[in-house]
Amino acid sequence: MAPPLTYTDEDRARIVAALKAGSSLRQAVGFAGVQWSCFCKWLRAGRFALRVRAGDATEEEEKAADERFAELAKAVDQAVAESDVALVGYIRRAAEGVKPQAAKGGQPETKGVPGDWRAAESLLKFRAEAPLRRVHLRKLRAEARVAEMRADGTLPAERHDVTSDGKPIGALTNEELDARLAAAEQRRRDRGG
Repeated sequence: MAPPLTYTDEDRARIVAALKAGSSLRQAVGFAGVQWSCFCKWLRAGRFALRVRAGDATEEEEKAADERFAELAKAVDQAVAESDVALVGYIRRAAEGVKPQAAKGGQPETKGVPGDWRAAESLLKFRAEAPLRRVHLRKLRAEARVAEMRADGTLPAERHDVTSDGKPIGALTNEELDARLAAAEQRRRDRGG
C-alpha cells in the first residue's frame, strides 16, 4: 500500500489549472500526481468544512471537516464553473459564426473560434450528466447485489413472497389459496366494494 500523500498548495494549483483547461476531475488529479482516493478524502473534508462555515453542517460532517481543505473545495468548484462558462462562450461564438479578427499590425488575433464547437458541447453534456450516471451506477450495483443474493439463496424473503402469517406463498396448497381468496372476496363485499 502506498504511503498517504501530503497536501500542498502546488497540488491544488496543478489540479485547478487542469480543470480550468477543461480536464475532467479525475484527469486533473492524475495530472497533479495525486492518488484519486486521497483527493476524494481531501475534497470531502473541504466540502464539510465549507458547510461548517455556512452553519448548515450535521454533527457527523463537523467531525469529518478539515479546514485545511476548504480552499481546495472552493477552488475546484470555481475552476469547473469557469471552465464551463468558457465552453459555453466557445459554443455560443461558434454558433454565431464569429470569425478570427485581425489585430493591429496585420497579425491575426486568436479571439475567433477555430475548430469544432461540438467537442465543447460534448464535454458540457458529459459534466451535466455526471450526477445521473452516478445514480444509474448505484442502481445497477444494487440490482447486481440483489440478483447475486437471489442466486445464492441469501436474499431475505420479500414482502410479496410471504403471507401475513409468514408462510411462503409457494408453500400454500390449492385449498388454502382458495380459502384465502374467498375470505378476501368476502371482506371486499363487506366493505361495500
